[in-house]
Amino acid sequence: MLFGKADLLEAMDIYLKGGSTVDEVTTNGYILKNSPWKFEAGTPAIESVVGLGGAINFLLGIGVDKVQNQCHKLAMFTQKELQLKLPEVIVLGDYSARSSGHFSLNIKGVSSHLLARGLSYRYGICARSGFHCAQFTPTIECATVIKAIIWTL
Repeated sequence: MLFGKADLLEAMDIYLKGGSTVDEVTTNGYILKNSPWKFEAGTPAIESVVGLGGAINFLLGIGVDKVQNQCHKLAMFTQKELQLKLPEVIVLGDYSARSSGHFSLNIKGVSSHLLARGLSYRYGICARSGFHCAQFTPTIECATVIKAIIWTL
Protein backbone atom coordinates (compact mmCIF):
# COMPACT_ATOMS: atom_id res chain seq x y z
CA MET A 1 0.00 0.00 0.00
CA LEU A 2 1.29 3.41 -0.92
CA PHE A 3 0.30 6.41 1.15
CA GLY A 4 1.38 9.97 0.59
CA LYS A 5 0.37 13.47 -0.38
CA ALA A 6 -0.75 13.60 -4.01
CA ASP A 7 1.57 16.44 -5.05
CA LEU A 8 4.61 14.73 -3.49
CA LEU A 9 3.79 11.37 -5.06
CA GLU A 10 3.38 13.00 -8.47
CA ALA A 11 6.79 14.69 -8.12
CA MET A 12 8.53 11.42 -7.19
CA ASP A 13 10.35 9.38 -9.78
CA ILE A 14 9.51 5.71 -10.11
CA TYR A 15 11.75 2.95 -8.81
CA LEU A 16 10.73 0.23 -11.28
CA LYS A 17 9.34 0.46 -14.80
CA GLY A 18 7.03 -1.92 -16.59
CA GLY A 19 3.70 -3.60 -16.22
CA SER A 20 1.08 -1.04 -15.33
CA THR A 21 3.40 1.96 -14.84
CA VAL A 22 3.44 3.17 -18.44
CA ASP A 23 0.59 4.99 -20.11
CA GLU A 24 2.05 5.29 -23.61
CA VAL A 25 5.16 4.11 -25.45
CA THR A 26 6.55 5.94 -28.49
CA THR A 27 9.71 5.64 -30.57
CA ASN A 28 11.15 8.51 -28.54
CA GLY A 29 10.40 7.11 -25.09
CA TYR A 30 7.45 6.56 -22.80
CA ILE A 31 4.90 8.47 -20.79
CA LEU A 32 4.24 7.32 -17.23
CA LYS A 33 0.79 7.07 -15.74
CA ASN A 34 -0.17 9.51 -13.02
CA SER A 35 0.25 8.60 -9.35
CA PRO A 36 -0.43 6.18 -7.79
CA TRP A 37 -0.54 3.95 -10.90
CA LYS A 38 2.96 4.87 -11.99
CA PHE A 39 4.22 2.93 -8.96
CA GLU A 40 2.45 -0.32 -9.95
CA ALA A 41 5.36 -2.06 -11.67
CA GLY A 42 5.00 -5.64 -12.82
CA THR A 43 2.65 -7.72 -14.86
CA PRO A 44 -0.90 -8.16 -13.57
CA ALA A 45 -1.75 -11.62 -12.23
CA ILE A 46 -2.51 -13.21 -15.60
CA GLU A 47 -2.35 -16.74 -14.14
CA SER A 48 -5.22 -15.84 -11.83
CA VAL A 49 -7.39 -14.81 -14.77
CA VAL A 50 -6.52 -17.99 -16.66
CA GLY A 51 -7.29 -20.09 -13.57
CA LEU A 52 -10.61 -18.33 -13.06
CA GLY A 53 -11.52 -19.01 -16.69
CA GLY A 54 -10.72 -22.70 -16.19
CA ALA A 55 -12.83 -22.85 -13.03
CA ILE A 56 -15.78 -21.19 -14.78
CA ASN A 57 -15.56 -23.63 -17.69
CA PHE A 58 -15.39 -26.56 -15.27
CA LEU A 59 -18.52 -25.42 -13.42
CA LEU A 60 -20.36 -24.73 -16.65
CA GLY A 61 -19.49 -28.26 -17.80
CA ILE A 62 -21.09 -29.76 -14.67
CA GLY A 63 -23.98 -27.33 -14.68
CA VAL A 64 -24.23 -24.40 -12.31
CA ASP A 65 -27.76 -25.41 -11.27
CA LYS A 66 -26.55 -28.90 -10.26
CA VAL A 67 -23.71 -27.48 -8.17
CA GLN A 68 -25.99 -24.89 -6.55
CA ASN A 69 -28.68 -27.49 -5.72
CA GLN A 70 -26.14 -29.87 -4.19
CA CYS A 71 -24.58 -27.07 -2.11
CA HIS A 72 -28.04 -26.05 -0.89
CA LYS A 73 -28.90 -29.63 0.15
CA LEU A 74 -25.62 -30.01 1.97
CA ALA A 75 -26.03 -26.62 3.68
CA MET A 76 -29.53 -27.54 4.88
CA PHE A 77 -28.26 -30.91 6.17
CA THR A 78 -25.33 -29.22 7.96
CA GLN A 79 -27.52 -26.58 9.61
CA LYS A 80 -29.99 -29.23 10.80
CA GLU A 81 -27.25 -31.51 12.17
CA LEU A 82 -25.50 -28.64 13.93
CA GLN A 83 -28.73 -27.58 15.63
CA LEU A 84 -29.65 -31.15 16.66
CA LYS A 85 -26.28 -32.52 17.71
CA LEU A 86 -24.35 -29.43 18.78
CA PRO A 87 -26.79 -27.01 20.39
CA GLU A 88 -23.92 -24.90 21.77
CA VAL A 89 -23.08 -23.88 18.19
CA ILE A 90 -24.71 -20.61 17.21
CA VAL A 91 -25.49 -20.52 13.48
CA LEU A 92 -26.01 -16.93 12.38
CA GLY A 93 -28.88 -16.52 9.93
CA ASP A 94 -31.44 -18.89 8.44
CA TYR A 95 -30.11 -20.84 5.50
CA SER A 96 -33.38 -22.47 4.46
CA ALA A 97 -34.15 -19.75 1.90
CA ARG A 98 -30.62 -19.54 0.50
CA SER A 99 -28.82 -21.81 -1.87
CA SER A 100 -25.42 -20.70 -0.67
CA GLY A 101 -23.15 -23.18 1.04
CA HIS A 102 -21.42 -20.89 3.49
CA PHE A 103 -22.07 -20.56 7.19
CA SER A 104 -21.19 -18.03 9.82
CA LEU A 105 -21.17 -19.62 13.24
CA ASN A 106 -19.75 -19.37 16.71
CA ILE A 107 -19.58 -21.22 20.01
CA LYS A 108 -20.28 -18.88 22.90
CA GLY A 109 -17.19 -18.43 25.03
CA VAL A 110 -14.80 -19.99 22.48
CA SER A 111 -12.41 -17.90 20.42
CA SER A 112 -13.27 -18.20 16.74
CA HIS A 113 -9.56 -18.11 15.93
CA LEU A 114 -8.82 -21.10 18.17
CA LEU A 115 -11.87 -22.92 16.83
CA ALA A 116 -10.75 -22.39 13.22
CA ARG A 117 -7.28 -23.65 14.03
CA GLY A 118 -8.68 -26.69 15.85
CA LEU A 119 -10.96 -27.57 12.94
CA SER A 120 -8.00 -27.38 10.61
CA TYR A 121 -5.54 -29.38 12.72
CA ARG A 122 -7.94 -32.03 13.97
CA TYR A 123 -10.30 -32.56 11.04
CA GLY A 124 -8.68 -30.93 8.00
CA ILE A 125 -11.57 -28.47 7.72
CA CYS A 126 -10.57 -25.07 6.39
CA ALA A 127 -12.51 -22.28 8.10
CA ARG A 128 -11.89 -18.55 8.28
CA SER A 129 -12.22 -16.65 11.52
CA GLY A 130 -12.64 -12.98 12.29
CA PHE A 131 -14.95 -10.11 11.40
CA HIS A 132 -14.93 -10.89 7.63
CA CYS A 133 -14.98 -7.23 6.57
CA ALA A 134 -17.88 -6.35 8.86
CA GLN A 135 -18.13 -5.84 12.58
CA PHE A 136 -21.46 -7.08 13.80
CA THR A 137 -24.13 -4.98 15.38
CA PRO A 138 -24.49 -5.13 19.17
CA THR A 139 -27.65 -7.24 18.77
CA ILE A 140 -25.55 -10.24 17.78
CA GLU A 141 -23.89 -11.59 20.90
CA CYS A 142 -20.50 -12.55 19.54
CA ALA A 143 -17.34 -10.81 18.55
CA THR A 144 -15.71 -12.75 15.74
CA VAL A 145 -17.16 -15.74 13.93
CA ILE A 146 -16.16 -18.80 11.95
CA LYS A 147 -16.96 -18.80 8.26
CA ALA A 148 -17.14 -22.25 6.73
CA ILE A 149 -17.89 -22.90 3.08
CA ILE A 150 -19.42 -26.11 1.77
CA TRP A 151 -18.36 -27.11 -1.70
CA THR A 152 -19.17 -30.37 -3.33
CA LEU A 153 -19.19 -31.83 -6.81
